[in-house]
Amino acid sequence: MTPEDERIFEEVMGAVYAIRNLDSGKAYIGSSIVHHARWRWHRWALRYGRHPNSYLQRAWNLYGEPTFEFLVLEDEISVDLLAERERHWLDTARSSSQVYNLQAVASWSGNKRQMTSEQKDKVSKRVRGRTLSDETRRRISQAHMGYKHTPEARRKMSESHKGRKRGPPSDEHRRKISEALRGRPKSEEHRRKISETLKGRKIGPPSDEHRRRISEARGRPYPAFYHADTEEIIPPGCNLSALCRERDLTRSAMGAVMRGTRSCHKGWVLL
Repeated sequence: MTPEDERIFEEVMGAVYAIRNLDSGKAYIGSSIVHHARWRWHRWALRYGRHPNSYLQRAWNLYGEPTFEFLVLEDEISVDLLAERERHWLDTARSSSQVYNLQAVASWSGNKRQMTSEQKDKVSKRVRGRTLSDETRRRISQAHMGYKHTPEARRKMSESHKGRKRGPPSDEHRRKISEALRGRPKSEEHRRKISETLKGRKIGPPSDEHRRRISEARGRPYPAFYHADTEEIIPPGCNLSALCRERDLTRSAMGAVMRGTRSCHKGWVLL
């Protein structure tokens, strides 16, 4: 990690939170530097029965979701003190009532750092366009050589593919592929192959269908967005690409925020 990244990480503040049962008073104590995103993960895991804390999962299944509330116990905590403050609140909860935590001590560790949007953007810019060396490719190949899936893994893969019809990708699938590949730099070898493939091909004017798709892609509507730090609101509009160009945002990232697959981008969230 560079000195600049260390400086940014030192400025990150965390919070200690609780998931409390309103009927029994029991609580699950945790900590995170993005507590609202952590609460969304807990709620998702509990709703689908995938939470690693079996004690909390059984209580959720028994009492139901409306019985639980999410509380921020302490905010604006330095990352270096986050584990200590979580341990304090966990000991306090144990002294007054039972808790859902299965571990005796707080498990938050500095080596499991959750990155902020600014840190993620820096990492993304640093690795964008990076190509693996031949030595790295050889090591990856050797690491995977001879690997065999277990019978249980084979069975699960077989069941997940049963009844799946392999046909041409849908418009939604094509759109996702297009967004994923947009902006990716091409190597010289890739450019050469594309050039050889297109040699001699006559490109005429686009069809009406092609023009319609281009118009829809450029004029994609978007909902209202809200910036948590500046409290600025972007009202709904009809051209997401233009909005991203005006505010120096990544269109694919803002599209992910719209679809709910990403919590925020540069501080912008769904309103």
